[in-house]
Amino acid sequence: MEHSETLDEIAPALAKAQAEIKPAVKDSDNPFFESRYADLTSVWEACRDALHTNGLSVVQHPISRDGRIGVSTMLLHSSGQWIMDEITLGVKKPDDPQADGSSITYARRYSLAAMVGVCPEDDDAEAAMDRKGKQEKSRQKASDGPKRPDFVDRKSGSRARPPEQDKARLAQLGRELYAKGAEVDMERTDVDVMCRWYMKDAKAPHISIEEAQALLEDFDTQYALYVAYVDSIDGGEA
Repeated sequence: MEHSETLDEIAPALAKAQAEIKPAVKDSDNPFFESRYADLTSVWEACRDALHTNGLSVVQHPISRDGRIGVSTMLLHSSGQWIMDEITLGVKKPDDPQADGSSITYARRYSLAAMVGVCPEDDDAEAAMDRKGKQEKSRQKASDGPKRPDFVDRKSGSRARPPEQDKARLAQLGRELYAKGAEVDMERTDVDVMCRWYMKDAKAPHISIEEAQALLEDFDTQYALYVAYVDSIDGGEA
């Protein structure tokens, strides 16, 4: 994060704005996770008035660096003081403008919310209870479920067992992937679908140790790309 030499004007202005910022309503559907999320428009609606009345504005623009794409977000104050930060994501599909656009919109949404302090809120109490139940259920599954995960056959979509000599290592990587998924409220079946998406170009009948390790090491970026992909299928934000 970078900022102007002094913050004595922008800091109290942001504090006042945050007292007025509303939660962002989760009004968009995610068909893969059967859940709802706050899209970019909802995040803006939650904070636009509060920022304006306190002399604050936001400037965002796409960036590209070292084969990654993302967004630079700058919070400006009428005094001339500013705060700026960047986020970049790995490129899953080269030369795919729609996928890039979805990833950039995803980055804009999360960067804006993080910069000004917008938190999402379910649009009704029933949805809030459902989200809480799913979170508890997914975390329970991640810790107490079967010790050896299933892996998806890339060709038929059916379950396939890994080679005998790889079972122990793959089982451990599977548990770690499920645990990472639980951190972002993913059910085990959601993680399975994400694995299928991640390894869709490979020919082997099961996920390899190398693929599982690579996905685990880059989980945050790949999760962001996966969500952007799902958003684009849904008619998305691209």
